[in-house]
Amino acid sequence: FSQCQNIQRIDFTNDSELQIIGNNSFSFTSLFMISIPVHVVQIGRSAFRSCENLQKVEFPQNSELQEICESAFDSSSLEFMSIPSKVTKIGNSAFHSCQFLKSVEFSENSELQIIDKLAFAYSSIETISIPRHVKQIEESAFSSCEYLKTIEFNPKSELQIIKKNAFSSSSIESIMIPSRVEQIDESAFSSCDYLKTIEFGENSELKIIGENAFSTSSIESIFIPKGVIQIQKSAFYKCSNLKKVEFNPNSELSVICESAFECSSLESIVIQGHSVKILNKAFSLCENLRTFEF
Repeated sequence: FSQCQNIQRIDFTNDSELQIIGNNSFSFTSLFMISIPVHVVQIGRSAFRSCENLQKVEFPQNSELQEICESAFDSSSLEFMSIPSKVTKIGNSAFHSCQFLKSVEFSENSELQIIDKLAFAYSSIETISIPRHVKQIEESAFSSCEYLKTIEFNPKSELQIIKKNAFSSSSIESIMIPSRVEQIDESAFSSCDYLKTIEFGENSELKIIGENAFSTSSIESIFIPKGVIQIQKSAFYKCSNLKKVEFNPNSELSVICESAFECSSLESIVIQGHSVKILNKAFSLCENLRTFEF
């Protein structure tokens, strides 16, 4: 039914056995709402892409949906989305450029594991609670979500990696990084102009803070977890409000890379324990830095 611009509504019978809504099935139509049958397990690539009138998608409480594929609702006019509990993957650009999408909800027993690249990028979501079993937030998943202020993680979150640009250029104000996260990738929180507070879960397993991870954000202080071995290039570059960085007394840090804290407002640094390799310009142009102790 792709590009059938006169289609405004599709109704399925209550006993529908439909299992797959195929690629491009209803893209570029004039649908304004749709109820997905209970036995549908997959919404295919671009199935509802560019449905500019589509404001509402409903799922039965016992929905068997497992996957929302690439660009499934890209550039639609959805305002709210409740993701069925059996969904394990939200695909690449699934809700990309949904400019009216403010709220996305997951059930407490959500089985979601992967939020793929650009999944919610350029949407208008304001808050998001990441389900417990999500292990990876992929590249640019929430990038340029200019209204996104709040990100919450389940206390038992299984998240391990926050990928490149995952939350860059969003409006988040604070974040608690779950304990199992081992790596924050390149530019994951860069250009987050309102991000002032970063905390890490108890017994954090974080090992690497990636290149430009928090650059040009508004963080004011940060405590680097014990297990971090590397702060990569420009990780905190141009964090002009950053005055205080603390390290665990038993820190395992081995290297602070080029320009890691360049152009920040650090006033003092204390690094205890074993020797740390400090590379070129790591603290360059930190005009308020008066004390540096090992």
